[in-house]
Amino acid sequence: MTLALAACLLTPFALYGLAAVRLGAVVVAAWRGRAGPPFDSSSLAHGLAEDERRSWRWRAMLLVGAVGLGTLVAARLVVVEVFRVPTESMAPTIAKGEVIVVDKLTLALRAPERGEVVCFRMGGKTYVKRVIALAGDRVAVRDGLVSVNGEVVARRLLAPGAAHAHLYEERHGGRVYRVLGEDPAMTGALDVLDNYPVAGNCGLDRYGYGTLPPTFAADSTCVMPPDTVFVMGDNRVNSADSRYWGALPVAWVFGRVVGVD
Repeated sequence: MTLALAACLLTPFALYGLAAVRLGAVVVAAWRGRAGPPFDSSSLAHGLAEDERRSWRWRAMLLVGAVGLGTLVAARLVVVEVFRVPTESMAPTIAKGEVIVVDKLTLALRAPERGEVVCFRMGGKTYVKRVIALAGDRVAVRDGLVSVNGEVVARRLLAPGAAHAHLYEERHGGRVYRVLGEDPAMTGALDVLDNYPVAGNCGLDRYGYGTLPPTFAADSTCVMPPDTVFVMGDNRVNSADSRYWGALPVAWVFGRVVGVD
């Protein structure tokens, strides 16, 4: 499924590459027709003509290879990229070791949206999290329930789990997804996971990467700075995210997840 999706995203670039190859072949043929020596019936001239033909064949093959390689490199840089997720912070949506397909083009044309799963680079590493809030939004977590601008993100219990990891369904930003989270009845069991902010702390740049601290507001929510997003892992009980290191600069986000395998 992942490979099929990646192939679909790469199809326009593949067609472009084929067109470029065909154009290159036409140019080579035209150049050869103008620059190549006329056919001579003598054995010497015939041998020279054959050598010239072989030379042009190799040049054409090199041109085709260069165009094809350039197309693949451009596609990887601009359109799509594939990653293997090394942690379980996005479970149950993305399990540890699963491969994700990242669309790099869409978010070059628009800003991230609430509920969207995005990839970003921080401190030289690649991360994947879900966007919960945008710049200017007021965020809080109370007894495991997330609220944005005073509205609690809709959530319902799907299956109780061992310890604190219960399976829930959330609806946010027009998207429906599953998360592992706390039971609201277990208030205070793990304050650092159940509640945000804690003691007025809206998240710090704990790793020195340059994340931005949201502003603690009078209503005990955290207001996101300009040009940032607030992100969380779907595994709410085991994810280092904006609850810990603050708001994420939008400039660090390079793509959205469109496939998981």
